[in-house]
Amino acid sequence: MYNLGMKNIVENKVKSILEKYKYNSLLTLIIFILFLIFGYSNSNINYTVYINDEKVNFTNGIYILNNEQYIHIDDLTDVFADNVYDDKISGKLIITTYNNLVKINKNDDTYVIKENKASYFNLKKIMNQIGYNLVLSGDKIYISNLEYIEGEIRTNRTELLDKQTGSVICLLNKQDKVKIFLDNNIKDESQKVVTVEANINGETYYGYTLKKNVIYEYETIKEVENREKVVLVKSDNKLMTNTDTKNIDMVAINMYRLSGVNTLAKLEYTNNVPNSIKVLAVINNGQKSSNYDADIVTGMLNSESNRYEIIQKIADGVKEIAGVNLDFSNFKLSDKQNYTQFVKELAAVIHMNNKILVVNIPSAQYIDVGEVVKFADYIVLQPYGARTTSSKTSGPISSITYVEQTIQDVIAKVKDVNKLVLELPAYTILWTERRGTVINAEQYNMKTMEAYLEENNIQAKLDSASRQNYINYTKGITTYKMWLEDEYSITQKTELANKYNLAGVSIYRSGMEIKEIYESISKVLKK
Repeated sequence: MYNLGMKNIVENKVKSILEKYKYNSLLTLIIFILFLIFGYSNSNINYTVYINDEKVNFTNGIYILNNEQYIHIDDLTDVFADNVYDDKISGKLIITTYNNLVKINKNDDTYVIKENKASYFNLKKIMNQIGYNLVLSGDKIYISNLEYIEGEIRTNRTELLDKQTGSVICLLNKQDKVKIFLDNNIKDESQKVVTVEANINGETYYGYTLKKNVIYEYETIKEVENREKVVLVKSDNKLMTNTDTKNIDMVAINMYRLSGVNTLAKLEYTNNVPNSIKVLAVINNGQKSSNYDADIVTGMLNSESNRYEIIQKIADGVKEIAGVNLDFSNFKLSDKQNYTQFVKELAAVIHMNNKILVVNIPSAQYIDVGEVVKFADYIVLQPYGARTTSSKTSGPISSITYVEQTIQDVIAKVKDVNKLVLELPAYTILWTERRGTVINAEQYNMKTMEAYLEENNIQAKLDSASRQNYINYTKGITTYKMWLEDEYSITQKTELANKYNLAGVSIYRSGMEIKEIYESISKVLKK
């Protein structure tokens, strides 16, 4: 009986333990499931996201952890491509704005969480780095990079209305402080509403209200497209005496050459430019050297650390002048995207130091001009490569039709037309032919061209097709042809810059030109 009693006691004890842990395990499982639902997943809130009031969709949804929103790295780099770049080689997320450069390690848990081996970034923290404003309003997320001014509410019980539904979000009272966003509504006097953000008792609200309900001061901002036209001159190693300094705004002098994947060679130059004219340092990848090694450019562009070293060296090299003229050419087509990223990073650092960034576009094939124009202050088009001294047929190097077609091709790819500068050559080619075959092609600048015409007592005639003066004469069995780059041709092409509302004109280059062209350019640009 003793043994039987002990057996019953043991059995009852085991049952009670099992029952206890059964309920504990069940409770633990329930807590874990609730934690997944409310702590991690995005199933409890299906956010609708608006960027500058345009609805956007994140392919991978929004992930929620501890009431904070995270977005997948692919969505981040897709939707905010102008500002965010996933550098897979360095393992960093690179953020660029107009005047800031931030690099985030993709393992930095202050920004990143991992889910199913994918990286999700804290939306609010990234938006703060980019400079976007973010407001959570119920199941909506409003993101904006619009400028704003401070204002206050004029009357009590002012209704703030939802941007999409028009329903009342909250009531604002007299003298409540608000941010008023400089969207089209505030710029257009015919519009009766303004976009407003208010912070009341720790809660943030975003919507619209009637203009008459808000007190603010707003001066019309001078639009970029109305800025004055510029005249830029390219120079080899100094400003030459026949360049008219009274009618130019900027001079770009060859100062540095990319000599290694993370090294710059300083070129010999003389800064003899008057203080009234802005000086830019030309950074090239081969001028004055036989080394146009595309592998050097690739090595620089494909490495986050190499890009950074070069950018810092450029920034240090232009501390005492107005800025940079980036003049890279002859690099690989496969480097096109990395070149754009380099320009973005360089622009951020240059602008941080209040400097100007000018980028040459020798060929749109190798440079994504539609992207680069977003970050540079000026883009220089160089439509004078129709023919070179290596060409097999004679003709103008920069006819009016060739120039206009180049402008039209670029305009089709860009929004910021007012950043485009049209570069014009101060040289031409004398073609020598026998029996219709080119046997020699020799470059003449404007000064030597004039001397040639005078020496040979030749009177040029107008070629209506190219909109240029030209010569065509024969000695024996040899024919000589030249399409002149002179004051007339420069004026005709400057008229094109005005026609398409470009930012101005550049002359290549100082020492080749005649002084008279500058006054003609200035008169046309001021029309």
